[in-house]
Amino acid sequence: MDLLKIFAFGTYAEYKANSANLPQIDDAQAIKLKQLTVVSLACDSKVIPYDVLLTALELKDTRTLEDCIIEGMYAGLFVGKLDQKTKEFHVTETAGRDCKPGELSEMISVLKAWVEVPFCISLLYFFRCRLHLVLPGRALSCAFLLRAFAVRHAQHCEMCLHKDEW
Repeated sequence: MDLLKIFAFGTYAEYKANSANLPQIDDAQAIKLKQLTVVSLACDSKVIPYDVLLTALELKDTRTLEDCIIEGMYAGLFVGKLDQKTKEFHVTETAGRDCKPGELSEMISVLKAWVEVPFCISLLYFFRCRLHLVLPGRALSCAFLLRAFAVRHAQHCEMCLHKDEW
């Protein structure tokens, strides 16, 4: 179960630190975990220096690092540009990772706040106006479906948190 948690929301460094107590992983699994570590690093910074990546992924050279990142991009884990001149990875998109224990409450708060802010209401109005051009008669339900989804997701997460299912 601990290995599953590491693949769900952990990093390669966490695996290495606890490897004595975990099943051994093969090369393909190690590469996947390293790519998931890049996803986690991209949550903190959209520009990741090569030296940070080399250290976090325990890779010896730039070529191996770039191969790992390119494979991760092909796998759809992240999108970005490798800048060989500045030796940085500029991330534009990443896949999501599971929440760590204790982070769920924060996510619920963010979702609740998002559906209440004027920007969200403006965005929903924008969708309503634009969707009306494409889907006459259905624009209102399509636009407010986004808000309803966010509210419902927050409620579901809160319910799971109280049932200790997370």
